[in-house]
Amino acid sequence: MKPKILICDDHLDETKWYEKLEAIPDVSQAFKVDKLEPAELIQVVQGLTERRLIARDAGDYLHQEKKRKEALEQIDTTDILIVDYDLVELKQFGFSPSGEDIAYLARCYSTCGTIVALNQIDRGFLGFDLKLTGGVESFADLNIGDPALDNLGLWSSAWQESHEGYRPWYWPLLPLSYQSFKQRVQGLLQNLDTPILSYLGFPEEVVKTMSRSVLEFITTNSEDDPQKTTFRDFVGNGNQQSVLGLRRKDRVVSDEAIARVAAARISHWLERIVLPGQHILVDAPHLVSRYPSLIEGDRDELSTWNATTSFDSKSIRIKPDIIDDYRFRMSEWLSRPAWYWPLLTQHEEIEEVSNPWTVTKPPFVFCEDISRFALKENAREFVSDVTSFSSPFSRRYIKYIDGDVRYRPRIRLSM
Repeated sequence: MKPKILICDDHLDETKWYEKLEAIPDVSQAFKVDKLEPAELIQVVQGLTERRLIARDAGDYLHQEKKRKEALEQIDTTDILIVDYDLVELKQFGFSPSGEDIAYLARCYSTCGTIVALNQIDRGFLGFDLKLTGGVESFADLNIGDPALDNLGLWSSAWQESHEGYRPWYWPLLPLSYQSFKQRVQGLLQNLDTPILSYLGFPEEVVKTMSRSVLEFITTNSEDDPQKTTFRDFVGNGNQQSVLGLRRKDRVVSDEAIARVAAARISHWLERIVLPGQHILVDAPHLVSRYPSLIEGDRDELSTWNATTSFDSKSIRIKPDIIDDYRFRMSEWLSRPAWYWPLLTQHEEIEEVSNPWTVTKPPFVFCEDISRFALKENAREFVSDVTSFSSPFSRRYIKYIDGDVRYRPRIRLSM
């Protein structure tokens, strides 16, 4: 059976999102695309809300759940859930939740996979987050404007072969995203009481480089030592959760539910807080930008540099033997391969570390808005907001796609 994509909106006839996805061969061949009519969506929201309320009084949960399992089967069996933020037309059915409300309910009270929110941040347009830190607290795994929904860069690695347009580097590949989510859940079922940082394999010397602004997202309001925070602590039940965990008074009633919430939210922490700074974990294109000697192939060729932008570790043109000991090995927790930057800076086998004054800077820079390299004179520099997580690497580059993409906030282009 094909994995399922489910679209939730209050006005499906006008959006045509279903047709847009069906028109992408990589999507239609690999997925079953389905949609909920507005009345069906209301029933799902009601069912999830009932699960939420019953979970607060867990004693009657299992009995009550039998009556709702069939009604919520559509969302429980969804691999990629797509939800519009503006659902105001649902008022005619009695109430009007936001897409973020549904993302929260779906993550905590259903067994769906990856959640994509439309038009919550980029409201009906192609937008690029110049801060590189947006959507941190959203319960959606990805926030985009609906014009981006049929971008091949979300759905297939084929974008790497010929794509030269808009494709933010901070996007995941959705087909890999829901598969990795399942792997994380399975791995956590027997490890919910293991400290998060220990389970993820962060070396002690790397943890010491993490700022309070990074670690505060995984500490709870009853524990101030992030190295002791377990996955169960992080999700929380009642009032002891972390910033990214359950909302106040909410509970989940099974280890599987805790694992699902933790698998999504800790990965979100890694993707939207830890990785953007590129100072705790560094991915391949940012790594070779600093240490060009690690590239395999002719460094004078642009194609050699672009061969580092794959999300598949086996396809990346980088010298693995030199840095393999420093690789982040829990690969299902990140959308792309990454390495521990603080350890690499001390590794003398890297030419730029042993002889920093003899290295020539490359003519190419990595452009965050197209996920590709370009000549520096053809790119535009901006200042991101990763300094809020104590990263020294705030200055980045974009290709700047004039007219089609809104770069926000634009003031970061002039800093």
